[in-house]
Amino acid sequence: DRIVAPRFPFPLVDTENLESNGDFEGGSRRKQFVDWLVAPSNAQFSKATVNRVWAHLFGRGLVDPVDDMGTHNPPSCPEVLDELTAYFTQSDFDLRQLIATLVGTEAYQLSSRAADDNSKRRVHFAQMNIKSFSAAQLYDSIVTATLRQEGNPGDVADANRTRFLEMFRVPPGSKTDYQAGIPQALMLINGDLMSESTIETGKLMRSLQAPFFTDEQRIRNLFLATLSRTPTEREAGQVRAYLESSEDDLTTKQRLSDVLWTLLNSAEFTLNH
Repeated sequence: DRIVAPRFPFPLVDTENLESNGDFEGGSRRKQFVDWLVAPSNAQFSKATVNRVWAHLFGRGLVDPVDDMGTHNPPSCPEVLDELTAYFTQSDFDLRQLIATLVGTEAYQLSSRAADDNSKRRVHFAQMNIKSFSAAQLYDSIVTATLRQEGNPGDVADANRTRFLEMFRVPPGSKTDYQAGIPQALMLINGDLMSESTIETGKLMRSLQAPFFTDEQRIRNLFLATLSRTPTEREAGQVRAYLESSEDDLTTKQRLSDVLWTLLNSAEFTLNH
């Protein structure tokens, strides 16, 4: 029998003070809520946004899980979160500027490699967390690495992409947890995308058949195309030995195709590290 007027979710912002500063103009309830949400004196919006962008780039949030912010779950690096929150607010909530700033940090450019396996280093971002690719990232990486020809939307290539994304779609969760399973592994091992991308008549494989390439250059180009680095001496030696092997009737073209298949199925290719 009583009408209850709406009120703001948390007493974080003094609406009277907002009105005096010109940040709160009244209007519809939705407009009032948005004014309150992004008011400079309300740090919660900026803090949550910064934390989610950080988690997207680093694999885990400064507050982790990202949707469990509160006094019961303090940030691992509170000073960093506070400084970035103020920075994001002062930039008028410029996401592009925030992302550009984060990827330019030394922390983002760290390797996941470390001398010892100490979980505290990953929690405090002293090394990069290993992250799983999304389905779209993995598909597009394979297509880019192998110079695969993709058609226009609605054709067979688009259907292949849709089928791949459906197979690799996993529930939302931590980017540092590999949530795929046996069906996804089998699809990478012998699915249509992998078979067509590594076949000897594939665009990348055809480009390697140029007569001016030596086997050393072919090995180097395969590593550059897939892992964006040149092979180590040990890796180059192993691949060279395989190409020169006479244990079976495989041609050099077929062996190079096997090498490409191996690189595309390696953890270094399929994980973001």
